[in-house]
Order: sequence, then C-alpha cells, then structure tokens
Amino acid sequence: MPAENGGILRNNKKMINLSDSPRLTGGGSTTGDHLADTNDLQNVEMCSRGPIVVKPRGTCPAELENKLATYGTSTKQLEQQLGSMETEVRNMQMELANVQRERQQLEQQRKLLKCTGPCAQCVCCPPPPLTCVTPTAALPLTSISSKVPVVSPAQVTQAAPICNGSCTNAVMGTGTQQQLRDLREQYARLQDDYKSKLCEVSCMRTEAEKLKQDTRDAKEERERMEIKLIDVQERLKLLEAEKGKFEGHKEHLIEQEQALMVAKQRFREAQDELEELRSLIQDQAAQLEDYRNKYLQAQQQVEEQRRQLDLMEMDNARMNENVTLEIGRVKNQFQEKLAELAPLPDILKQMQMKMQEAQQMRLVAERSCEDLSRELMGCKDKIQTLQNQLDVLRTEHQTLQGERGLGSGQFEEMERKCGEFRHENERMKNTLARFEEHEVQLQKRIDEKMHENTQLSSMLEQIREDSARQVARTKERCETVRRSMQGQIAEMERQLAQCRATARAAQRDRDEIRQKMQSQINNLNEAFKHAQGRIKSLQGHVNYLKTSYSNIFLGQGETPPSALPGDDSCDCNY
Repeated sequence: MPAENGGILRNNKKMINLSDSPRLTGGGSTTGDHLADTNDLQNVEMCSRGPIVVKPRGTCPAELENKLATYGTSTKQLEQQLGSMETEVRNMQMELANVQRERQQLEQQRKLLKCTGPCAQCVCCPPPPLTCVTPTAALPLTSISSKVPVVSPAQVTQAAPICNGSCTNAVMGTGTQQQLRDLREQYARLQDDYKSKLCEVSCMRTEAEKLKQDTRDAKEERERMEIKLIDVQERLKLLEAEKGKFEGHKEHLIEQEQALMVAKQRFREAQDELEELRSLIQDQAAQLEDYRNKYLQAQQQVEEQRRQLDLMEMDNARMNENVTLEIGRVKNQFQEKLAELAPLPDILKQMQMKMQEAQQMRLVAERSCEDLSRELMGCKDKIQTLQNQLDVLRTEHQTLQGERGLGSGQFEEMERKCGEFRHENERMKNTLARFEEHEVQLQKRIDEKMHENTQLSSMLEQIREDSARQVARTKERCETVRRSMQGQIAEMERQLAQCRATARAAQRDRDEIRQKMQSQINNLNEAFKHAQGRIKSLQGHVNYLKTSYSNIFLGQGETPPSALPGDDSCDCNY
C-alpha cells in the first residue's frame, strides 16, 4: 500500500509537469523526452501493481464506463480533427513548395531577360538589400528551426549585372536622364517591396511549420491521454470484479456514492470542457483556412507586382531605345542641315568681294567720268572762247575788208591767223568728238556694271531669302521635335505617376494584410493559451479522479498521503 500511494503521488507530479510542459506553449523542450520516459515508468508501475483491497461500493459503475466511452469517442473525433488539420498543413506546405518552385523559375526567366536586354537597363540595377528571415515574436520557432527550409539571402537577392556596353556613352538630355533616374529609383523601390513580400512568405512558411509542430504535440498529448484512459478502464474492470466485496459496508458505501457523484460532476465538467476544446479546435481550423486564403492573396499580389516590374522594365528599355534613336535622328538632321548651310558663308563672301570690286570699279568710272566732264567743260569753254575770238576776228575781218585798201599785208596776216584758228577749231572739234565717244563708252560700261551690280544684289537677296527659309524650316522641325519630346516626357511622367500610385496601393494592401495577419496571430495565441488553460484544468480533474479512485482502492481505516487536503489538485477540499 505505501508503494501504491507513492506511485500515485509520482503520477500526480508527472501530470503537473505535463501541464507545465513548454511543448504546450508552442515551443520545443527537452522535457518531452523525459515525460515520455516517466510515462513508460508509470505504465510499468501500474502494470506491476499488486492486488489491492478497495472499499465496497453498492452502485454499478456502468454510467461511469459509458461516460468514459463517450470520452473515448470525443477523443477520436479530436484525433480526426487533428488529422484533418495535419493534412491541411501538409497541403499548405505542398502549395508553398510549388510557389517556391514557380518563383525560382520566374527568377531564372528574369535572369535571362536581364542577360538579353539592352545596355540601358544595367544602369538602374540597385545594390541588392539583405533579406532578413525572422520569425514572429509571438510564435517561437525553437522546436522547428532545424526543419523549416529558410530562404537564404543568396536565393532571394541576385547580383547586379555589370554592363560594359556603349550605353554609358549615349548622348541624352538632362530632362530625359532625370526621368530615367526617377524610373530607376521607382524600380528599385518596387524590387525592395517584392523582396519584402518574399520575406513575409518565408515567415508564413515558418508559421505553418510551427502550426504543424503544434498539431504533432497535440496528437502526442492525445495519445498519452488515451493510454491513461485505458489504464482507468482497466482499473474500472478490477472494480467491477471486486464489486461483491463491498456490499456489507454501508458507511463506506455512502462515502463512495458521494465521491462517485463528485466524480460524475467532474466528468460532466470535463466533457463540457472537451466540447469547448472541440469548438476551439474548429475555430482554429477556420482561422487556419482564412490564414491560408490570405497567404494566397498575398502571393497573388506579389506575382502582380512582379508582373508590373517586368512590364516597367520592358517599357523602360523601349523608352530608352526610342529616346536614343530620336536623339540620333535629330542629330543627323542637324548635321545634314549644317552640311547644306556650310557653303553659304563662302558664297556670301565671294558675292561681297565681287560687290566690293564692282563698287570700286564704279567709283573709278565715276571719277573718270568726272575728269572727262571737267575736260569736256574745259574744251567747251575753250571752244566758246575761240568762238568769241572768231567773232571778234570776223568783226575785225569785216573791218579789215573795209580797210582792205589800207593794207593788203595786214589782210593776209589776218587771213593766215584765221586759217590757223580754223585748224585749231577743227582740232578741238575732233578732240571734243573723241571725248564724247569716250564718254559714251564709259557710260555703257557704267550701265553694264550697274546691271551686274543689280543682278548680284538680286542674287544676294535671293540667297538671303533661301537661307532665312531654311533656317525657319529648321526651327520648325526643331520645334516639332521639341514638342514631341515634351509629349513623350509628359507621357513618361504620367506613367511614373501611375506606377507610384500602384506602388502606394500595393504598400497599403501590404500594411493591411500585415495588420490582419498580426491580429490573426494574436487571436491564435490567445486561443492557444485558453486551450492550454483548459488542458491544465482537465489535467487537474484527471488527477482528482485518480486520487478519488485511489481512495476507493485503499483498505479500510487507512488514509493515503495523496488524499490529504494539501494534495487536492482541484482545491475543493473534499
């Protein structure tokens, strides 16, 4: 009997240690193995227990056996629910593995796209941030740290490709470079969001593994409870076999009936608590399904953001190529126009030199004309003086004819002088005619030079008009190119605003999902703590039932140490 009482006390202590086990609080511990060893020792002690003498009892324990049978069915249902939860967790693990495999395939495709893309993309590759895979503080992961495949930073991040192409030597405007820089910064932020989503996915995977470990712990606890239930059933069978020995002891029978009533009440309470635990497990299963749906939604958002990143990369490459081609085309057009306008300064210089020569020749001709005019005026004055002298001579001749008779010698002399003057007059007339012909020739040359000057002036004016028209056309083309570039810049700004709005919406969705997931995790923690409290209370009820049945198994007049008020686990002081 003292050995049996000592075994019951050890059993109570083991059950108390089971209620305080850290495996029920969500984390692994080394006390689980020790608990399994103590359970084996307990089974050995219970199997090696000798025949005992129990107090007689008048009532049949059929009701208690029926309730224990219902308890066994409820435990089987709990086992089925735990098995369904385990299958769901396994399915979630398979889905996570499929998602990981698809993500790796997409990363490989992305590498191929980066390898085959233009050189303009390589400038926007930001330095890869370090990926932190940390479990949630509310859910410790000490028991599954060696089983969960944590995504390493080398698998998430990728080295930025190095570009040695000619994209760094491309001539671009400052506005276009600023826009491209903004797009690259936006691309870096979206890539960081994508990697944070991957971190969240890895955290979700660790939490799923944690839930799976919790289900394993609950299953082990259920198996231990089944073993204890089988032991209680064996003890009840022993009670039924030795039922006839207790018919003559009415006082002990009354006490046993009271103890049985208390045990029935406690069993009903335990059954109610088991029902509550079953409902809590169902709620946890529903919450787990909701959690899985939210995880799938988050994965879908990650895929959508990755698709948006790919589209933005393709648009960025296309815009870079278009801007480069447009700049090259405008540059070629400017070079062609400059090549067309290059000989114009030489032509203008030649025309100006010809005009200067013509003006100089015109000035020389004008000066020669003025000299000839002065000479002509001098000749005319001389002719006028000679005409006056001739008139004077005529008058003198007339007077001399009147005076012919006075002196023939003077007449001959005068006749001779008159002949000389006539010759002088003829010579002067010939000189005047020659001067007039020379003046006519000079006038013709002046007219020719004036005509040539007019032609050169008209040609110069035409060249100026052509140059002005070409410059105007070039300005118009430049204006159209500038407008088209401004339109492209406005379109790129609009696309950038759309990308920012999409990124902001994705960030808001991520924050909302994170808050919801945190609230769900808190609810799961509270429910788990509540379940732990229920399990502890059930453990206390089981301990009380064991002490009650040990009192039944004891002999008359003996008070076991386990039945003392100080060892009453339910604190009822019965």
